[in-house]
Amino acid sequence: MANSELIRKWVDALRSGKYAQGTEHLRIESEYPEMQDAYCCLGVACDLSGLGHFDGESYMGEYGVLPVAVQYFLGLNERNPEIPYFVANKYAPEIMATRLSYDNITLAELNDKGATFEQIADIIEAVFL
Repeated sequence: MANSELIRKWVDALRSGKYAQGTEHLRIESEYPEMQDAYCCLGVACDLSGLGHFDGESYMGEYGVLPVAVQYFLGLNERNPEIPYFVANKYAPEIMATRLSYDNITLAELNDKGATFEQIADIIEAVFL
């Protein structure tokens, strides 16, 4: 069962504006000190967990999914949670309109296809809170 207190902190962090959004990796390090690192929605969860540290684009040896320790910390059943089509379509219809099926979609795929952190936060709330 999802840890609602930790999930709420994750949702709040996604909405906070503290994290720049990136794709393909949990975190993308900026090459320039004056620019912010960019995070996938799952990378934000890793950063909040405090269970490990980032080494470049990876967290605890993972690049594109939650490390098992972070998955368990959040109380999730999957390292890259699948979201039901109907929920994703409600909050990110422009992303779902590009798909050829009504299959579920993962949080990382939503992030990488252009769903905003605000949309992803809405989806996480709808599914896990």
